[in-house]
Amino acid sequence: SLVLGIELGRTFSRAGVYRDNVFEIIADEEGRTFVPSYVTFVQDGSPLIGYFAMEKSADHRENTIYDISLLLGQQLPDSDLEKIISGLPYTIIEKDEKLMIKGILGGQDHYFEPEEIAGLIIGKLKNMAEAHLGCSIGLALFTVPSEFNDIQRRAVKDAADFAGIELVKTINESIATGLGDGLDFPVYAYNPTHVPEHYIFYHLDDKDSSLALISVNMGILKEIAVVRSASVSGMLVEEHSSYSKIFPEKAVGLVRDLLQQANINITQIDSLIFAGNSATVAPVEEAIELFLGKKARSTENTWKIPVIAEDAILRGVSIQASLQKESGANAGFYWDNWVAVDLGVEMNQGVFATVLRRGGYRNRATGTFVITVDNQEKVLIKVYEGCRKMAKENELLGTVEILGLPFQPRGELEIDLTFMVDSGSFLTVIAKEKETGREGSLEVALPSREYTQDDIHKMIQEGELHTREDLLFVRAIDYGTNVHGEYEGGVMPKGGKLIGVDLMDSLLDEEIASLGL
Repeated sequence: SLVLGIELGRTFSRAGVYRDNVFEIIADEEGRTFVPSYVTFVQDGSPLIGYFAMEKSADHRENTIYDISLLLGQQLPDSDLEKIISGLPYTIIEKDEKLMIKGILGGQDHYFEPEEIAGLIIGKLKNMAEAHLGCSIGLALFTVPSEFNDIQRRAVKDAADFAGIELVKTINESIATGLGDGLDFPVYAYNPTHVPEHYIFYHLDDKDSSLALISVNMGILKEIAVVRSASVSGMLVEEHSSYSKIFPEKAVGLVRDLLQQANINITQIDSLIFAGNSATVAPVEEAIELFLGKKARSTENTWKIPVIAEDAILRGVSIQASLQKESGANAGFYWDNWVAVDLGVEMNQGVFATVLRRGGYRNRATGTFVITVDNQEKVLIKVYEGCRKMAKENELLGTVEILGLPFQPRGELEIDLTFMVDSGSFLTVIAKEKETGREGSLEVALPSREYTQDDIHKMIQEGELHTREDLLFVRAIDYGTNVHGEYEGGVMPKGGKLIGVDLMDSLLDEEIASLGL
């Protein structure tokens, strides 16, 4: 099934898919691809959404809802929020510590949650997509502004639920654009002398400008500074003569603020990425290029898709959506990103068993493990990140516990361990016992996403330096027995082998032979 990419914008929203190596923007029956993020309530019918709502906004000013993204997940008291609300023509109240927006339901006044309003817009995009693609859509990835916090991102999920679509993941607009441009594909798989690249992302929206400075290190994208300002917007640029230098100069000022915030020198910038209407972006792009002495990315990206400012954000999230290979609860974690350090679990005798290996773009892996004690009622699985074969020498990320296991002999009860890494720097581990379906999970931010290239290089070198010590430790273990550690019972790969999924048993033999052990 297809997974939809959705750009939930402040002024306009869009949806897209990437299938059969073709990027498609979802269009309505009239061929329009932009859906105004407007909802208008009328007395004698269902709410108007999109273009119909925007066209009727002048006649229904107090019942036309827009700028809904500014209200998602927000709470009073908040001075910035109070300023936003004071500039909106429709009625907003606070009830049970939540914002409520006045609308109309069944001819009567009714108060809606912001998520319900956003859900109407998402529902419009869902219906358009199903008509355009000729199939039902149940999953989607959403872009959000960089400054959205966890509460605001959960609000987007709630909005998607109202629309009858499951939010797989949210992804920052700047990161989505960078991934769509193929910035996560390093030229070399590993180069210890490589200096991180820096890109300026500039989104000229109709109502404001949002900028982010992106660091790209070994295929890993990270925002290191963010600036947002209403002093430069697409509407303001469009309203003035194209010869006016006022707003391009202000845009350069925003870039200066971004560089200062990131503590980055102008010479360290490698290139620029723009998003927004090409006509309004052009004078701003020209001014910033002149200021930096660098050209914006204008070539085809990794997928040979032309880089067009209007489609920059949507293209990125749609490509990422196409990488979702599962449905339901396990969807959303097959990202085209770089795994910097091995991820795995501690087996019952202290050996580190790698489940997801470093140095590749495959960010999802599953291995089958078995319990090591007869009639084991529970299992506690320790999750690590590192380059050593002894688990205790790696970094403990957390634990996954499954309770209420059915009584079975050791080696019989099977547990599927799935590791999934997303572009938001989080690892999700799901452990599921096959017979009963009981499961446990862990979600944790990966420390390696904060490491520099040098940090990762040192970790790899340390692992190589201790290879002999670790392999002697591994070789001395009798995997037919159980040695209790800090907890009763553990796991080992199915079949009694040390090396399970992605654990390089042949490489282990080669290393032992090469070291003369």
